[in-house]
Amino acid sequence: MSNGSFERLQLWLSEWNDDKTRQTLLVVLAVLTGLFTGLMVETIMGRVGQFIFPPPPKFGMANTEELKALLAAMPVEIYLIKILSWALGALGGGYVAARMAKIGPMAALLCAILLTASLMIGLGGEPHPLWVWIVCPLIVLASAYGAGFLAHRVNEDRIIYE
Repeated sequence: MSNGSFERLQLWLSEWNDDKTRQTLLVVLAVLTGLFTGLMVETIMGRVGQFIFPPPPKFGMANTEELKALLAAMPVEIYLIKILSWALGALGGGYVAARMAKIGPMAALLCAILLTASLMIGLGGEPHPLWVWIVCPLIVLASAYGAGFLAHRVNEDRIIYE
């Protein structure tokens, strides 16, 4: 943080009142609602992907070596659907968080950080290729930043026109 940002944060934290408590709770609830929305969108898209490209019948009972071989044999469209579900989940969750919090794109980025952590934990259950581990946080953060920017613009336009 730059020196000016640190001083503003110190000033903001130095005197606490009910308005700051209300604003903080609103941001926390907005981020959690955005996280829930993002996870729901990602889960629904993931299930649609599994419906379009069902996993092999032995997928749930495979050991690590068999699982690596099964994942290597899967078509690339499965990974594209997974990436699309991450992007849409982050876009939806970030937009909801930023619109509710009304503090700019920061709520969407906080939502994206939590969503990335959740998706990385989910990726840890199966041996995915390295490029999937690299693309996941980049796609989620980029989508959430775009959603936060869009929500901030919509919030600004609503304030101007109301």
